[in-house]
Amino acid sequence: MARFLLLLLVIPTINLFAGKPLTWYEGAVVLADQQVLTGQVAVHPRQNIIMFRSGDQQTVYPAHKIQNVFYYDEQFNINRKFVSIANRDHGYAKYELYEIVLRGEVSVLRKERIHLDLNDQLDFNYFVMYQDEVLPIKQFNKRVYPHLIDCDSFTFSRFIEREHLNPNSLRDAISMIKYYNRMVSHSSSLARG
Repeated sequence: MARFLLLLLVIPTINLFAGKPLTWYEGAVVLADQQVLTGQVAVHPRQNIIMFRSGDQQTVYPAHKIQNVFYYDEQFNINRKFVSIANRDHGYAKYELYEIVLRGEVSVLRKERIHLDLNDQLDFNYFVMYQDEVLPIKQFNKRVYPHLIDCDSFTFSRFIEREHLNPNSLRDAISMIKYYNRMVSHSSSLARG
């Protein structure tokens, strides 16, 4: 029975990636049960799965079985980190894989946009995670930004004014989040010291 279920997962996966070659990276997977696997990973955040292989064994893990995935992307010279987050918008937990762009009190996440032409350069949808809620970054201005201003209005507002930042701009929102996270980190390290 377990092999049949695995085949049900693998066969659609093979078809999903028939037009796009799998890219494997040396990396690590932390499963939801805290087990750590090291080997080669192929991440497919649009389908919310990862493929893992070690030796001659290959396994497909859906997002609900994953906590984190880490690997080094040599092409872009960056360590990539993915996290599985439960989205409860529809009354049940639907786990999704997001790449972590910026981690802190307020985190920035992203997912690949769905393209019909798999030869196009990858594009992403960006999200902000604040107080355990994942929102599209276009909601940053209305749902998150007012809370950040309230926390330390003078310092934060002065930074925004000095840098001429607009909370409706993706680039500016990320700059604000990065600055805010540094402020929060700095103030909590002072409180500990």
